[in-house]
Order: sequence, then structure tokens, then C-alpha cells
Amino acid sequence: GHVALNTFMDPAVVTAFEEALPTLKGCSGLILDLRKNMGGSSYCANFIVSHFLRQPTEMCIVRSRKHIAVHKAHGVNLKDTPPDQLADLSEPERVNFLCYRNQWFHEESWGQVQPAEEILSLPTAILTSSETNSAADDFLMAFQSGKGEGIRIGESTSGSSGQPLEIALPGGGLGAICTVRMPEPEEVWQKGIEPDIRVEPTVEDIIHNHDRVLDTALHYLCD
Repeated sequence: GHVALNTFMDPAVVTAFEEALPTLKGCSGLILDLRKNMGGSSYCANFIVSHFLRQPTEMCIVRSRKHIAVHKAHGVNLKDTPPDQLADLSEPERVNFLCYRNQWFHEESWGQVQPAEEILSLPTAILTSSETNSAADDFLMAFQSGKGEGIRIGESTSGSSGQPLEIALPGGGLGAICTVRMPEPEEVWQKGIEPDIRVEPTVEDIIHNHDRVLDTALHYLCD
């Protein structure tokens, strides 16, 4: 079976996936195609990934840097505090010090994703690209930490958890800045989630409408 999960923005993707479950359960293998998925609703991503989990997994534990200018200004006077004296600081002093060092964070948990009642237990390949982003990155992390049985094929993802702060730009443009960090290895945010099997389309593939990534997944599942 080949499921093109091109977005998590539209709740209709949940309905379509739910309706397809009986058919998918009868397949000998499954391809989840996230190459065009630039994210959307965490609800949509979590509903679908829950059908592949073997154990509960944290939805997200987010860290967002806090900045209050007056705390940072007060922290200047504490900037040379030796590491062995940090424990002696009062709580307000500690906050000022951390704020000055850009190490003061707001942290919160977004709960857990529980395995669904119907679990799809079949060989699964997940296709990714540099466009795989935001809630789609979260989907992949939940799939892995929830012990989903699948292999990633394609390119590295964009490496962004989403939650963008949108900024209007001159000329009608729009900029977006990721506002949270996830508790994942630093390299995830530096170069994206790496595929298990790296396959990159070539110019010739595009000219001749050849899907090298999909072909690799088919060969992998058929072997």
C-alpha cells in the first residue's frame, strides 16, 4: 500500500486514513510518503502515528528561550560568577545570570501519544525529503520513540519542529521563525532527521519522471 501523507493541515487526512485502515491491514507492506508534507496539525500527525506505536511516547517536551531585558541587564553584574559559586546565588540572581547567558528557558510537556486500538503491524517504509517539516518531523520522532517498525528512505528532513512565529516582510513576503526546541540530539536541528537509506533524486530522474525514492522503497519491501 502507498499512502501519500502530503499534509497534516487538513483534518480530512485523518478521516481518509481511518477509512483506509481496513484495506491497509490487508497489505503485505506499506509506504508512508511524507516527502511533500510541510506539517500542519499535531492532532492529525498524532492520530496517524498512533496506529504504528508499540508503546506510549512523549508528544513534545518543548523548550523556548525566555528573554526579559531587565533581567539580562542585572545579569551583567553576575557574568563572571565561577561555576562552583552558582549554587550560592539567590533565585532572582540565578534567573538574572541565566537570562544574561541566554540559558533561561520555559519548558512544558504537551502530553503523550498513546498507541491506538488498531495497530498496523506490517513492513513499513517512510519516504522523506528536505520538504518534510514541522508536524511531519514530529511524526517521525514519535514513530521512532514509540518503537514503530519502519525504515526511513530518501533525504534528510528540514529539521524544524515548527510552531512558527510568522513575520510580515516588505513586498508581501512572509517569514517564519521556529519558536521551540525539542529534546532531541542537537544534530537533528542542525541537519534534520537522517534517513536510514539515503536516496536523492537526480536531474535525470526529474526530466524522465522517474521516482528513484519510491522505487527504492518498493525494492526494499519486496526483498
